[in-house]
Amino acid sequence: MVLDGGGIFQVCGYALMAFWGGVAALHLRGKGILSRTDLMLIRYGFILVCVISYLLTHWIWHMRGFGKYL
Repeated sequence: MVLDGGGIFQVCGYALMAFWGGVAALHLRGKGILSRTDLMLIRYGFILVCVISYLLTHWIWHMRGFGKYL
């Protein structure tokens, strides 16, 4: 259980939306035909998106003046 007031939930929510938005963009761009690289990004990309989302969310909260809460 993580008791951080919802900070990790917020980071994971942003990552989830970004990941599935990227999957939709890959699918629409390729018109249903996905390359080997696309499939690799779909399979392993969520971990990378979570890390980027954590850093980006932390930076945005810091810029807004709420850095100590996340």
